[in-house]
Amino acid sequence: MKKYIFLSLMLGAVNLFADENSRFLISGHTGFTKEYSPPYFSSYWERGLNMGAGLGMRVGKNFVLQISAEYHLFKNAKDFIAYNDGSVYTFLLYLKKRVPVRTKSSFIPYYKAGAGLLQLNTAKVFSKSSNEYTRETITELVEEKKHRSAFSAACGMGFDMVVNENTIMNLEITVVLGFDTKVITIVPLKLGVTVDL
Repeated sequence: MKKYIFLSLMLGAVNLFADENSRFLISGHTGFTKEYSPPYFSSYWERGLNMGAGLGMRVGKNFVLQISAEYHLFKNAKDFIAYNDGSVYTFLLYLKKRVPVRTKSSFIPYYKAGAGLLQLNTAKVFSKSSNEYTRETITELVEEKKHRSAFSAACGMGFDMVVNENTIMNLEITVVLGFDTKVITIVPLKLGVTVDL
């Protein structure tokens, strides 16, 4: 329920800044995500893939206000067994600021910051070892299933590469934090494309 309420608030924020000179845009991306904390997450799960999509509005020449929904998928680490993959969902409202470039260049650096919601899902994790005498595989439960939702904040930087008047490719790295009882930290590296509508 919180996700739908927050999504409605984010859509309202985008609409609040709209005027006759604003340009709406859509975006999509994919890449890799590295997990860093807390230990019950980073110890038993490995770097995974991410994908996402966004809807936003270009405000003036150097600002973008954007809603972004992202999915990050993680495999269990070596020597551990989990019967389902781990995942993180994020729903964030970003403000992106381009850095003005004096020379006429197709590459434009930018910074971005955002806030929203993060949801972490992990399955039960078992350690895996072998009995050298019987050669049987021994498993032991080391971590319970987790399903956590938390307020999230993010910041990052990247480069826009102008393809044509309406299309931009971008490469960015972002640090995303989820403020649970222990801070959840992931760092996605993303390659994406943005199209002005």
